[in-house]
Amino acid sequence: MVYNNFIFNAKKHLITILHSIGFRVHRVGRYSIFNFEIFLYRHLAVHKTLTFLQIGSNDGIMNDPIYQFNIDNRSVVSGFILEPLADINN
Repeated sequence: MVYNNFIFNAKKHLITILHSIGFRVHRVGRYSIFNFEIFLYRHLAVHKTLTFLQIGSNDGIMNDPIYQFNIDNRSVVSGFILEPLADINN
């Protein structure tokens, strides 16, 4: 219970910080029919660059929904990947 409250509060503070510097956080549900790759390419078409923060990235390669997009567009895409669970990273 304490861990869940910590995660909730950490997420809330992170979102507040990101909003204060001009970023918006959007969650896409796991069962959504939203095509994230199309969204990323449309963003690039309009803005020409993309900077991202991916939380829950596992190792950043296997089963990562944006890994290939990042590789294909590495000259205009940059970001950070973060995996908060140490067991997954090792």
